[in-house]
Amino acid sequence: MTPRDKARREAMGFIAAYDRPGAGDDEQRIARIARTWHSLLGMRNATQGIVDNLVEELFTSAHTDGGCGWEDLQRKFAFWAVAEAWLDPDDQRLHQHRNA
Repeated sequence: MTPRDKARREAMGFIAAYDRPGAGDDEQRIARIARTWHSLLGMRNATQGIVDNLVEELFTSAHTDGGCGWEDLQRKFAFWAVAEAWLDPDDQRLHQHRNA
């Protein structure tokens, strides 16, 4: 399985788990971000701006109670973005939520 296929599978897992009737605001937000990530994986000409917007939302914006799903999405998205050279592993945005 290629890294892109693995990331696609992971994004779909978040969508399947959180995009459901009766989902709370944080769950809907996880599903929306995962859908955006999944769409990004299918783009022929993805842009740094899309990746940066997802990083901003995942790591620098406030979230209330995403729980372990939120942290799992952060971890998996960051791993993919660094592995695909969209982000530098030392990017301070990836570490802001730990220092808050």
